[in-house]
Amino acid sequence: MLMLYCIKNEITAHKVFEDVLFLQNIKSKSKHQTVEIMKATDFYKVLAECQIRQGEEPHDNLQDFLQLSPNFPDLLTLKAIKKTLEAMQENEKFMRAIEDDLLAD
Repeated sequence: MLMLYCIKNEITAHKVFEDVLFLQNIKSKSKHQTVEIMKATDFYKVLAECQIRQGEEPHDNLQDFLQLSPNFPDLLTLKAIKKTLEAMQENEKFMRAIEDDLLAD
């Protein structure tokens, strides 16, 4: 639904979440990087405000998938959201369904 919303409104996922994103320096054993993250509560709030999802209740599987790490389950990364959307774009069957939804409106 997020992809459909972005396509219909001709915006990026970054634009959808820009008001709730913040930069965080992350250090791991092998690298140091700055990551765009958001609080899970803000993620669900934005989805509800955009009418992508009804209500602001967390979705456990989605949250596990998008989380920064198991140590920080309440922080979600924009990078994971973008990667998921990109993977969906590569799926022809999925994209045909999105196109059908766009044409239905």
